[in-house]
Amino acid sequence: MYAPTFRDGYAISMPFSDKFYLKLNRYLKVKNQILLIKKHPVEKKIKILTGLSNIIDVSKDVDDVQELLLCVDALITDYSSTTSDFVLTNKPIMFYPYDYDSYTKNCRSIFYDYYQELPGPFVDKENGLLKLIKEIDTWFNEPAYHNRYLDFKNKFNKYQDGNSCKRLLKYLSSMN
Repeated sequence: MYAPTFRDGYAISMPFSDKFYLKLNRYLKVKNQILLIKKHPVEKKIKILTGLSNIIDVSKDVDDVQELLLCVDALITDYSSTTSDFVLTNKPIMFYPYDYDSYTKNCRSIFYDYYQELPGPFVDKENGLLKLIKEIDTWFNEPAYHNRYLDFKNKFNKYQDGNSCKRLLKYLSSMN
């Protein structure tokens, strides 16, 4: 799934060219895979090439990206906080900050050192992204990557035992 964050109305470059969409679609077709695209609810500017067999924009069909996190095998994103939720699935995340300089200059700042805190891998060009997709089993199983992934997961998710709702209910009940 590709789930980018929104841009605060500044003129953005498109994340993918039509040529890349076609190239990626051919690859996904051969591999019998699908790429879901879920735009941020307020994002209106990202152009998605339509009519592709294996790339599907689900933005109008799915309100909350959380509904998809358990259903997908990997996440491609840019600056979205979805990563701190998705990391709990122990599935691969690819970071595609194709407009990092424009985003941080014209849109919003990032609260931590993007390239140090996030586990990566990072690519800002289409060909690099396709390479990551093709080699996902290789880089995701590297011990150094797993260490970074676990560090990120632990830093942004204090509780990982599936009992957060119970803790919240207990806390709210104690307020009476």
